[in-house]
Amino acid sequence: MPDIIIAFPFMHPELAGLSAWPEALCFDPGLAPATPVEPGRFRPEGLPLAPAAAAGAVGQLIAFGGDFKDPRGLADFAAAWGHAFAPGSPMAIRRELAERLDPEAARAARAVQDSCRAQTLLGLAYVIEENALALKSLDSRIDSSFARFQRELGLAGPDASGDGVDYENCGCEDDEDSGSSGDDEGYENCGCGGDEECGRPGEMPVVLPNAPTVAGAPEGPPWRLVLEALLFFAPPECALLTADPDIASAWDEFGARLAPPAPGELASWFPGRIAAPGLAMGRAPGHALISRTARDAEKPWLDVQRTVFFIAPGDRS
Repeated sequence: MPDIIIAFPFMHPELAGLSAWPEALCFDPGLAPATPVEPGRFRPEGLPLAPAAAAGAVGQLIAFGGDFKDPRGLADFAAAWGHAFAPGSPMAIRRELAERLDPEAARAARAVQDSCRAQTLLGLAYVIEENALALKSLDSRIDSSFARFQRELGLAGPDASGDGVDYENCGCEDDEDSGSSGDDEGYENCGCGGDEECGRPGEMPVVLPNAPTVAGAPEGPPWRLVLEALLFFAPPECALLTADPDIASAWDEFGARLAPPAPGELASWFPGRIAAPGLAMGRAPGHALISRTARDAEKPWLDVQRTVFFIAPGDRS
């Protein structure tokens, strides 16, 4: 049986863009009970926080996030939570004394803090993705509703549905027949002869300049922070698969040496695939994958050599 492959950087298949690569599992940070774990997801064993506690920690971070201008600031805080104290502060002195009096207990306490912090950061990234998907869905519904409103007032052009179909000239008698609900389902039933007559795809014309819109998806935590947290829980033998060229470029720059996998490696990781054009494979320690040239003695999980894959955007099938 092949080892686990985790999709990165997104934890939702709708965002990962890897539907043609079912071997890649989306990471599950354990915010909700899942017995068994949802298909297509990977939830590691031994997460330090129970679902209710993890969701509560993320909720507190988000509530506290009003003091930050963007998610990056909140993510930086989450990454440093319980770990970085100002030199000479009472908490820094207390930690130093504890490490001197009982090094083993201090290391164990630090490991617990690291695991809780990593799970919380991953949970934060997961919730930001969910909010982005919700905003995208809401944006689509608002566009569809507003386009319908424009048409009912007689203010819209032939493509006011926002889906690119010219319903006035398509031969359909009404919206129900044509499927002009803002999605693509009704296009098959359109009475026109094809894409050229309908003009699909297209964009809703700007009929009213102040039409309401929803802001774009919020920016999530920096991917290097997310990856550092994910590698804390990822089994040493697992691999990562990304379709993000910027991430792949950073991996290659710091020593992953991405190249087409050998036939044996392809068959081992992706059974049943005879060929995979556009797929590149490499290996590097965790600290190199987050663009660091030196190891961190306090983060031993970043010393593990990792296998990584990159699938070019035009070759995801």
